[in-house]
Amino acid sequence: FPTRRSSDLQKYECIGDIRIIGLLITFEIVKNRVSKEKDDEFTERILYYCLRNGLSFKLSNGNCITWHPPLIVTRQQLAFAFNLLEEAIVYLLNKE
Repeated sequence: FPTRRSSDLQKYECIGDIRIIGLLITFEIVKNRVSKEKDDEFTERILYYCLRNGLSFKLSNGNCITWHPPLIVTRQQLAFAFNLLEEAIVYLLNKE
């Protein structure tokens, strides 16, 4: 399930890389997909948008959104997380 939804997010240029191992999921947020220049500010804005709307996660390296849900996470909870992350990206890109 995470792999299918994560590939939907790759259409956004701000997603430099998505790494998934089991339920450990990391999204690297960049200014430019070619140069891989970090976008710490945009990553932080995504974090605060998601926090305000019910999703908590950690940032690592300044520009990496890291999820590590419990093994009892439901498909509905994962879908909520992916949908909210995409909503945040779309909302914040349109605000710029």
